[in-house]
Order: sequence, then C-alpha cells, then structure tokens
Amino acid sequence: MRFSTLLLATVALGQIRGDFPTTAIAGSDNTLYAVSGTNLFRTTDAGANWSAAYPTAASGQNQQVLAIATNPLDPSTVYAGTDMTKGGVWKSTDSGATWGPAGTGLPSTGSVEKFFPVENQASTLYVKIGTTLYKTANAGAIWTLQSTLPAAGSTFTINARTPALMYFVRGPLGDSSFVTIYRSTNEGGT
Repeated sequence: MRFSTLLLATVALGQIRGDFPTTAIAGSDNTLYAVSGTNLFRTTDAGANWSAAYPTAASGQNQQVLAIATNPLDPSTVYAGTDMTKGGVWKSTDSGATWGPAGTGLPSTGSVEKFFPVENQASTLYVKIGTTLYKTANAGAIWTLQSTLPAAGSTFTINARTPALMYFVRGPLGDSSFVTIYRSTNEGGT
C-alpha cells in the first residue's frame, strides 16, 4: 500500500487540527478514524471527506475521545475511550455510525489512556486507566481488573500476538540516568 499525498493534505487542511497530537487507525475497507486532541473523526471514502464520529451520551452531549481501537478481526467494531465520568469505554459495531456504553466493571474515576487489542482474538481487549490494567474477554461486555502497574505516566505495552507478555518502562527519576524496565510473562500477574 502506498500513502497518498492527497490523504495527508486532506487531514492537514481539513477538520483535523495539526496543533494537537493525532492518532489514526484503520477501520474496514475505506474507513479510517482519527483522534485529534479529544475530537474523533471518521472517513468512509479513504480520506476524501471527514466527519465527526463522537460517542453521544443519553443527554445528547458528545464525548471527548482520548483513545481508540478497532477489533483486529472485525474492523467495523470500534472502541472509543473517554473520561470515566463520561462513560469510559464506548463501542460501535457499525464503523462508528452509532455508539453504546461498554464500561461495565471499570472504575468510576480516571480516564482511558490506551487500548490494547489482541491479534486473532476478537473478544479480548485490554485498557489502561492510570496505573490499572483491565481486560475484557467478551468484546467489552464486562471488564475485570487484570493488574496494577508499578507507576503512572510511563510507557506500557502488550505484545499483541502473545498478550501474556507485557512491558512497562519507568523513566529516569530525579538526577538518575537509569530507566527501569519491568516484564510480565503472565498478563501482569507478576
């Protein structure tokens, strides 16, 4: 696949603001999602046109999106992460056209920082909220606490093919030039 300069120009000059960090992920066919600041946008025509794709609360208020992920086996299933007081995790099964809450079992405070989809497992997904890691094995119907991380605000990742392997990197503290790297081989159990 070759990147299109047209797509880059459309994103840079369209509704997606260049002064915010922007995350983009592929959906199904010509669908692409982009989070710019806390705004969620979607294109269904490979970037020619973009529109807002916010999860909307029962009050009618659009939710600010902090993280996004698609199901690796069904890219029309999309997860959006918000502040926990605003629903936390939202799920769409129609490529972001409609959304429903999917945060049962998650805490009531904090914010979704990042999703970690698992390759070849459509129903398994992890979410990082502060220093906690939650897991769903049923596509977001129920979340359970998986692990408590050693600290907040550091780099954390999960091996998408072998989710039992997790890595946490804690940056230098104070005048130290050393970083600490943690590794778990049992989904954060130890």
